[in-house]
Amino acid sequence: MNWRLKHHTAIVLLLAGIVLVQFFHVLVLVGIIPFDDVGGGRIKSKQDMYLLESFALCANFLLIFILLIKGKLIPEYLSIRHVNWLLEIFGFFFILNTAGNLVSSSSLEQFVFAPLTLVFTVLIYWVLRSNTNL
Repeated sequence: MNWRLKHHTAIVLLLAGIVLVQFFHVLVLVGIIPFDDVGGGRIKSKQDMYLLESFALCANFLLIFILLIKGKLIPEYLSIRHVNWLLEIFGFFFILNTAGNLVSSSSLEQFVFAPLTLVFTVLIYWVLRSNTNL
């Protein structure tokens, strides 16, 4: 069987995964998930948690926006060159995040978020390397 992940499917998978991660960040922000399960176990105060979670939510909203442009799901507010450049940056940060999750003191980050960020990294680079801009 010749199975190949399509450009659009990779974008949809990324968007779905990031929306789920956004939901997780909101659960941390409102206190349903304890903040000592995130940030590598290094977050010691609610103020630090609010800062980290706010940054994560904003960064993920930016990534959603970029993926929507790349998938031609919204108008091109940025050139495709800038979209690709930003996706490269996000891919690099996902690599760093995967490494950080692997050495985290939180088993949630080691066993759930490390593989998830690795999958996100592969999908981002798949989207970048695919021949089509849809």
